[in-house]
Amino acid sequence: LLIKRLLRKVLIMNKTWYECYAEKHGYEINEDIKDKILEALETNKELYGARYCPCSKDRTTESICPCKNLRDTNYCKCNLFI
Repeated sequence: LLIKRLLRKVLIMNKTWYECYAEKHGYEINEDIKDKILEALETNKELYGARYCPCSKDRTTESICPCKNLRDTNYCKCNLFI
């Protein structure tokens, strides 16, 4: 049991935040636009302190990726999560 838990933690640690979210919630990552969206999210994080959705002009907790719209409607405006 302990070995299973350790292996699970190692697997999770090797995944990115967006891969973990997608897996947990049944989404796939849109590989066609992934790099562009992730670059925009990282830019927002550097400029504003959080991964604000690049599709939103708002800089609120509701627009931090994965945004409230995705959590409420299962629709990602950026199409990162499909």
